[in-house]
Amino acid sequence: MSNRGMLSRFAVVLAFALPGTALAQDLNPQSLREVDDDQTEITYEGRSVDELEDTHVVAGTGQKIGEIEEVLANAEDEIVAVVVEYDDGFLDLGEREVVMPVDQLQFGQEGREVTTALTDTELKSLQVWDD
Repeated sequence: MSNRGMLSRFAVVLAFALPGTALAQDLNPQSLREVDDDQTEITYEGRSVDELEDTHVVAGTGQKIGEIEEVLANAEDEIVAVVVEYDDGFLDLGEREVVMPVDQLQFGQEGREVTTALTDTELKSLQVWDD
């Protein structure tokens, strides 16, 4: 098998091994829109946009890595992603807003905190939100 064939197979395996990264790259931020927090008819798992915004995002280790700044919907008004102000640096110098698919967040029964299993490498590879 040629090197090119091996690289192609490796890319396919990697895409399945890192579902968060593959999914995040599949989201096209230009096709998404910010949902106003007064639109109560659009919800995600029973939570309104207003309830989702400002929710703390925590890594699987328990460390706070950011918070939800905006909620994003597709053309069918389904919430598919959030904009997370992600702190990947020291003393908040590395803050940036990234697009995170909502299926990469685990919501607790109540409270103002969600957890993600994305690794640091996957978090750093998320698309930057440019509103």
